[in-house]
Amino acid sequence: MEAEAIIKVAKKVVFSNRSTHPEYVEFSESSTYRKGGLNPEEVIYTLFNFSNQDQLVAVKKTNDDLGFTHTRYKQYYKNIPVEGADYIAHERSGGLDCINGLLFKLNNISVIPSLSENEALKKALTYVGAKKYMWENILVL
Repeated sequence: MEAEAIIKVAKKVVFSNRSTHPEYVEFSESSTYRKGGLNPEEVIYTLFNFSNQDQLVAVKKTNDDLGFTHTRYKQYYKNIPVEGADYIAHERSGGLDCINGLLFKLNNISVIPSLSENEALKKALTYVGAKKYMWENILVL
Protein backbone atom coordinates (compact mmCIF):
# COMPACT_ATOMS: atom_id res chain seq x y z
CA MET A 1 0.00 0.00 0.00
CA GLU A 2 1.29 3.45 -0.88
CA ALA A 3 2.38 5.57 2.09
CA GLU A 4 0.23 8.50 0.95
CA ALA A 5 -2.87 6.30 1.01
CA ILE A 6 -2.28 5.74 4.74
CA ILE A 7 -1.02 9.19 5.71
CA LYS A 8 -1.39 11.82 2.99
CA VAL A 9 1.82 13.66 3.84
CA ALA A 10 3.99 10.55 4.15
CA LYS A 11 6.74 9.30 1.90
CA LYS A 12 7.08 6.05 3.86
CA VAL A 13 4.93 4.36 6.53
CA VAL A 14 5.89 1.17 8.39
CA PHE A 15 3.52 -0.88 10.55
CA SER A 16 4.17 -3.90 12.74
CA ASN A 17 1.99 -6.23 14.77
CA ARG A 18 3.14 -4.55 18.01
CA SER A 19 0.99 -1.43 17.66
CA THR A 20 -2.12 -0.10 15.94
CA HIS A 21 -0.21 3.06 15.00
CA PRO A 22 2.64 3.17 12.48
CA GLU A 23 6.06 2.46 13.96
CA TYR A 24 7.71 4.74 11.42
CA VAL A 25 6.50 7.67 9.33
CA GLU A 26 8.78 9.60 7.00
CA PHE A 27 7.24 12.80 5.67
CA SER A 28 7.42 13.73 2.00
CA GLU A 29 9.68 16.61 0.97
CA SER A 30 6.65 18.75 0.00
CA SER A 31 4.87 18.14 3.30
CA THR A 32 4.10 21.15 5.50
CA TYR A 33 5.61 19.11 8.34
CA ARG A 34 9.02 19.25 6.64
CA LYS A 35 8.75 23.01 6.18
CA GLY A 36 8.87 23.64 9.91
CA GLY A 37 7.16 25.64 12.55
CA LEU A 38 4.93 22.82 13.77
CA ASN A 39 4.98 21.21 17.19
CA PRO A 40 5.83 17.47 16.79
CA GLU A 41 3.46 16.60 19.66
CA GLU A 42 0.55 18.23 17.87
CA VAL A 43 1.47 16.47 14.63
CA ILE A 44 1.40 13.08 16.38
CA TYR A 45 -1.90 13.91 18.14
CA THR A 46 -3.44 14.85 14.80
CA LEU A 47 -2.05 12.00 12.69
CA PHE A 48 -2.99 9.31 15.20
CA ASN A 49 -6.27 10.86 16.31
CA PHE A 50 -5.38 10.90 20.00
CA SER A 51 -8.17 11.56 22.48
CA ASN A 52 -8.02 14.12 25.27
CA GLN A 53 -7.21 11.18 27.60
CA ASP A 54 -3.85 10.63 25.83
CA GLN A 55 -0.80 12.70 26.58
CA LEU A 56 2.70 12.82 25.15
CA VAL A 57 5.38 14.06 27.52
CA ALA A 58 8.81 15.03 26.20
CA VAL A 59 11.38 13.17 28.28
CA LYS A 60 14.64 13.72 26.37
CA LYS A 61 15.96 15.96 23.61
CA THR A 62 19.30 15.42 21.86
CA ASN A 63 21.12 16.87 18.85
CA ASP A 64 23.38 14.91 16.53
CA ASP A 65 26.24 15.72 14.14
CA LEU A 66 23.93 15.59 11.11
CA GLY A 67 21.89 18.52 12.39
CA PHE A 68 18.93 16.52 13.66
CA THR A 69 17.14 17.18 16.93
CA HIS A 70 15.61 14.02 18.39
CA THR A 71 12.82 14.43 20.93
CA ARG A 72 11.66 11.33 22.81
CA TYR A 73 8.09 11.29 24.10
CA LYS A 74 6.48 9.00 26.65
CA GLN A 75 2.78 8.17 26.18
CA TYR A 76 0.42 8.63 29.12
CA TYR A 77 -3.21 7.61 29.31
CA LYS A 78 -5.35 9.38 31.91
CA ASN A 79 -2.10 10.64 33.49
CA ILE A 80 -0.66 7.12 33.86
CA PRO A 81 2.46 6.12 31.88
CA VAL A 82 1.85 3.50 29.20
CA GLU A 83 4.54 0.84 29.56
CA GLY A 84 6.61 0.42 26.40
CA ALA A 85 5.04 3.40 24.63
CA ASP A 86 7.73 5.80 23.43
CA TYR A 87 7.83 7.87 20.26
CA ILE A 88 10.65 9.94 18.80
CA ALA A 89 10.33 13.00 16.58
CA HIS A 90 13.32 13.70 14.31
CA GLU A 91 13.60 17.33 13.23
CA ARG A 92 16.11 19.11 11.01
CA SER A 93 16.25 22.79 10.09
CA GLY A 94 13.05 23.35 12.07
CA GLY A 95 11.05 20.81 10.07
CA LEU A 96 9.79 17.37 11.04
CA ASP A 97 11.63 14.74 8.97
CA CYS A 98 10.20 11.55 10.48
CA ILE A 99 8.69 9.99 13.62
CA ASN A 100 9.08 6.50 15.00
CA GLY A 101 8.39 4.29 18.01
CA LEU A 102 5.48 2.55 19.68
CA LEU A 103 2.19 4.17 20.64
CA PHE A 104 -1.02 2.46 21.63
CA LYS A 105 -4.68 3.27 21.04
CA LEU A 106 -6.35 3.06 24.43
CA ASN A 107 -10.04 3.87 24.56
CA ASN A 108 -12.28 3.67 27.60
CA ILE A 109 -9.84 1.72 29.73
CA SER A 110 -10.35 2.02 33.45
CA VAL A 111 -7.27 3.11 35.37
CA ILE A 112 -8.86 2.50 38.77
CA PRO A 113 -7.13 -0.45 40.47
CA SER A 114 -9.34 -3.44 41.15
CA LEU A 115 -6.91 -4.95 43.69
CA SER A 116 -5.38 -3.51 46.82
CA GLU A 117 -1.60 -3.33 47.08
CA ASN A 118 -1.55 -6.38 49.39
CA GLU A 119 -3.82 -8.40 47.09
CA ALA A 120 -1.64 -7.57 44.08
CA LEU A 121 1.54 -8.55 45.94
CA LYS A 122 0.03 -11.88 47.03
CA LYS A 123 -1.03 -12.67 43.46
CA ALA A 124 2.40 -11.74 42.10
CA LEU A 125 4.21 -13.85 44.70
CA THR A 126 1.95 -16.81 43.97
CA TYR A 127 2.51 -16.41 40.23
CA VAL A 128 6.31 -16.17 40.49
CA GLY A 129 6.57 -18.89 43.10
CA ALA A 130 10.16 -18.22 44.19
CA LYS A 131 11.43 -19.71 47.44
CA LYS A 132 13.19 -16.51 48.42
CA TYR A 133 13.11 -12.95 47.09
CA MET A 134 15.91 -10.41 46.81
CA TRP A 135 14.37 -8.08 49.38
CA GLU A 136 14.48 -10.89 51.95
CA ASN A 137 18.30 -10.98 51.82
CA ILE A 138 19.86 -8.83 54.53
CA LEU A 139 22.96 -7.13 53.26
CA VAL A 140 25.46 -6.15 55.94
CA LEU A 141 28.27 -3.82 54.97
